[in-house]
Amino acid sequence: MERIVELRPAGGAIFIKSPELINEQEIKAYFLYNRNVKQWSRAAFSVSISAIKFFFEKTLQHQWHVFRLVCPPKDKSLPVILSLKEVNKIFL
Repeated sequence: MERIVELRPAGGAIFIKSPELINEQEIKAYFLYNRNVKQWSRAAFSVSISAIKFFFEKTLQHQWHVFRLVCPPKDKSLPVILSLKEVNKIFL
């Protein structure tokens, strides 16, 4: 039984093919589509890339560099700064 996967790259077209026939550019287009068009969260993106990376590296023995290129940037958030009143409330 042949395995089939569905990819939706940046152009929005759907490619249905065997995983052995998928190349790095298609994987990159798939992740860029999900990041830019679907606007996946960092968590969803990380889970997806980890699963696909595991499948291609461990099952199909493909060592691709594309997985390092499409990783989502880390969220940059400012630290929480307490007001003087909030600090006094903690200690008193």
